[in-house]
Amino acid sequence: VNTITKKPLDYKYGYVGLQVGSYDFFRATADVNEVFGNVAVRLNMAADQGNSFVNYESSKNGLIAPTVKWKVNSDIEILYAGEFQRTTMNGASNGLPNIAGVQNLSAGTTMSEPWTRFSNNNSINQLDFKWKIDSNWTFRQGLFKADSSMSQPYAITPSMNSNPSRFGETLTSAWRQFFVSNQNQKNTASQTEFYGDVKTGDVRHKILVGYESVSYTHLTLPTNREV
Repeated sequence: VNTITKKPLDYKYGYVGLQVGSYDFFRATADVNEVFGNVAVRLNMAADQGNSFVNYESSKNGLIAPTVKWKVNSDIEILYAGEFQRTTMNGASNGLPNIAGVQNLSAGTTMSEPWTRFSNNNSINQLDFKWKIDSNWTFRQGLFKADSSMSQPYAITPSMNSNPSRFGETLTSAWRQFFVSNQNQKNTASQTEFYGDVKTGDVRHKILVGYESVSYTHLTLPTNREV
């Protein structure tokens, strides 16, 4: 997925949106742009919450994305873009096991528990510096940093039957496994570019020379036990 953050505009702008839907769904959004001389500021915000047709399931999400563009002069521009998001789902369901008889259950049936929960926090910061050296050549320096943390205590149902099974016992209901999964991700990147146009006779070429450095860290700490 290629996500492109909305950039500041050169004029004043404002938008507010409201949505309502089934299962107590409500969503509000706002997009505001303001210009202060050679500095433009844009702020996007969104929040929603609602239940689900799946038993026990509900969600709540929030997002704020500020961007600032500073035109130092006609040749130099600095852009900052941030994005901060929190996603939460209570009673998170992993679906039903693919076994005989399950298809007879109602669409809202879940093998999950009301206490299961999925939460994810993301933060992104990006800084972009552009210098138009002349009518053909431009220098760009970009910096990027993203952090993400996810926590998910959940229950899954590998099987369900009524015949003697594991450990010699008779199962008349689903057996579940309880998992707790915690993940942390960190991404940093730096891009240094020098690009421009070169003309050879009637042929025009675009030339780009640059260096990119990327660092990525992913830490997962899963634990599980059967219930």
